[in-house]
Amino acid sequence: MNGLFHARSPRARWTTGVFVVLLAAGASPASATPFTFVSVSAGGNGDQSTSFGAQTLSASDATDDGSASASAHADFGTLGVVAAGAAFDGSVFPAISSDAEAMFNDEITIVAPGVDTALVTFSLALNGNCVFTGGATGGFPNAGCLGQGSLFGPPQLGIGVSDSNPAGAVTLLLSTNVVIPIGGALVAKGFAWNGSYLANYANTLHTFVFSPTPGVVITSASGHDYSPTADAIATPEPASLFLLGGGLLGLGGRIRSHRKRRSTGAALSHNRRLSGGCTCDLEKRRLSPA
Repeated sequence: MNGLFHARSPRARWTTGVFVVLLAAGASPASATPFTFVSVSAGGNGDQSTSFGAQTLSASDATDDGSASASAHADFGTLGVVAAGAAFDGSVFPAISSDAEAMFNDEITIVAPGVDTALVTFSLALNGNCVFTGGATGGFPNAGCLGQGSLFGPPQLGIGVSDSNPAGAVTLLLSTNVVIPIGGALVAKGFAWNGSYLANYANTLHTFVFSPTPGVVITSASGHDYSPTADAIATPEPASLFLLGGGLLGLGGRIRSHRKRRSTGAALSHNRRLSGGCTCDLEKRRLSPA
């Protein structure tokens, strides 16, 4: 996609501060048509989509080893993702995995009549958490997951957020009347070997852009208002995204029960073949106290 600003390419930096970055008046960076992107992968299933507006995408998969799901929602300034899975004594490591990614690209313009430069603050706030089964089985971790968000744009702008650092901000001195590409990205991923995980960031990643300089107005090509004082932000389908992950963990429990029944049935069949059809010894072992 030539001419588009890709939010995944720059390296994120954890930072809060003030930088002087002057973009020559009248000189605009490469144009970036506003768009959103979502990508999901769960087990052997996956999909991705690019749009010029809000969109949601989901995927799920279930096998004898486990089950997984992923959901992603993207809109300008607001992103949400969920990845969940469960597996029990998988035949391979990892038994199941899933990931979800959401991102947006946009352009902002700093409008300040009679002023050549203005201070602009970019901030990022992440709501959500990652929960997984700890410990290890057979030398492999039972499960794991993570969630990370980022915001990119002018030089020196690289904000990263996660569970341990859920908010970040940076203030830049920018030239006015210049079109500036910005982009945000949010990813959640996880795996399970003998347990479950839920990376729940359905409450979304919020991006804010505003100026502490009086009289400065910031507009966007998408029409989205990035100011913190805008009307209440509509959280995109957080309940449905979370329910998908929560339902999946229940499915994992049913898979474990099914595998135990299947395993017991196989043992009984094997014993019948060895003892001419009698399962007395096996039943006595199963019923005797340890």
